[in-house]
Amino acid sequence: MASRLYRPRRDDRVFVGQDVLREHAHTVSREQLIPRIAVENHIAVETVVTPIWFYRRIRKGEGRRCSCFDIEVSPNSTCRCCFGTGIVGGYDKYGTHLEVFDVTHAAVRALNVSPDYERRDRPRQYILIPGAVSGHVIARMYPQTNIGTVDHIFALTDVPNGTSVEAYVKSPTDTEWQEFSIINIEQRLFNPWIDIRVELLRASVASPSPRFGTLFIRYNRLTDLTLKANVPRATKSNALQEFGVTDEWQTQSFWLDNTIRSVTTSDWVAHTDEETRWRIHSVSEFAPEGLLTSWDLDAQLIQSYEPQSFFPL
Repeated sequence: MASRLYRPRRDDRVFVGQDVLREHAHTVSREQLIPRIAVENHIAVETVVTPIWFYRRIRKGEGRRCSCFDIEVSPNSTCRCCFGTGIVGGYDKYGTHLEVFDVTHAAVRALNVSPDYERRDRPRQYILIPGAVSGHVIARMYPQTNIGTVDHIFALTDVPNGTSVEAYVKSPTDTEWQEFSIINIEQRLFNPWIDIRVELLRASVASPSPRFGTLFIRYNRLTDLTLKANVPRATKSNALQEFGVTDEWQTQSFWLDNTIRSVTTSDWVAHTDEETRWRIHSVSEFAPEGLLTSWDLDAQLIQSYEPQSFFPL
């Protein structure tokens, strides 16, 4: 009886030519037109090229909390470890990977060395324990995919007269510690791990201890680290001069293709030729149908007192 009462659901939709044409237009746009626009943008950016380096702020959850605010409620704007971001390293340079060895590093072995929690200096630094004239701290890094070249190495140390801070490297293929150098690091970047050993030495226990704060190792993951941008205009103004501020404030617009997949107002760029630095304060993406094709960025010149001005290019 129930089978006699069953009636299939009626489909009263009526397809018209406009529906088919509309869907066809979207398909053509997504699969042909927009990808072609992206290709044309790659070509267009070559017309008047301004080579730049791009620095992406390391987001929360991607890195370690900096020791510059282990007690304070906010990071130190002059910190040379996080550069005011609160995350160790501060920024990732496009095409590279950054390894930072400091007191927050998880895989550390130490002998006669400990973090100094007495002084208010930030970031925290390693010092020799009382009664020790020598000591060391060892950290292990695991190189990621790379091309075997180092982009930049720098360290933060404090070495009073009569003391020294020395660094060494060792990989699974080494039987002894090797002198820390760019060449020795590059020769070991394809190993599964590299140990970094920092030794602190002083003449006597009465001498002040040398201090080791941070060691940055930035190696290349791409052959070309530069991005190509068009700079359509530059404007300068002294609008604040009436308030007694005489410094020149300069803004710059950058147009990029879709090589970079994400840009925020926390990031910044630098001209490779002039080495001027620009903080991004406005971001506009052109992404029809959700497909990214280009970026329009407005940036302001970074002043010498701002944290990004301390960051090694």
